[in-house]
Amino acid sequence: MTLGPAELEQSGPELSWSRLRKSVKDDIHWSDELVIHPDRVPADRLKSSHKYTPRIIAGILRHKATDYDLVPDSTITDTIDEYLCSLHDRLNEHAGRQYIHETYRPLIEDHLYESPSPDSNAYFTTEAAQIDAAEAILERRLEVPDYIESPKDVLDVDRWHRSLNIAGKTDGSIDQWLDNVAVFMESVAALKSVVTTVTETYRIPAEYPETYTDLGQYIISLKNAYCRQYLTTAGMKYPTAVRTRMSEACVDVLAADGI
Repeated sequence: MTLGPAELEQSGPELSWSRLRKSVKDDIHWSDELVIHPDRVPADRLKSSHKYTPRIIAGILRHKATDYDLVPDSTITDTIDEYLCSLHDRLNEHAGRQYIHETYRPLIEDHLYESPSPDSNAYFTTEAAQIDAAEAILERRLEVPDYIESPKDVLDVDRWHRSLNIAGKTDGSIDQWLDNVAVFMESVAALKSVVTTVTETYRIPAEYPETYTDLGQYIISLKNAYCRQYLTTAGMKYPTAVRTRMSEACVDVLAADGI
């Protein structure tokens, strides 16, 4: 007998590999919403299957997700360690664990949705939650201080000083400016991350100029424009100072843009 989705989601007796595999077959209960309670899956009962084992782990991760359908990267790592590391037959335990993670993690992530926030280091279990997170990033727009009229004024040191009515540059004012530049560039990185993580950006409810064919094209255009300006202003004279103020994840996102 195959358990239904409601039963699989609840705590209960451990299931055999055969019953677990059958529960996640295409023509049975498998879907992006199927949740499997960890109690249903014995730590030593899963078998090597590139199709069904990742589905079972994805079902477990959906049960472990937060109220926002979010699964931290560390939870994915721990779950793979708990349920899959026994599958390798390497003499070297470290090499075996590495093989399991390299083999199964991408297959598991195929059933999840990467967070569009560069610093979150997590995955959503539903596409709807990923879209909501992307929408929130776009609603925040670019991080510009209240005393700055235009995003372009953040990257230009002279415009920035004029916006604050500062007559001359000092070490303190330059430090404050670089802090603002770093925060601004982190928000540019977040924009780029939306495009690189969300497969179907047209699902994000956001407005954009009619001159662009889609939202993704508009976001990339904004990112390109601000990266070019950065490289001819703050990035030309203070690249290291800005990068050290940014998060490592955001620097990585913009590395290909020369940041």
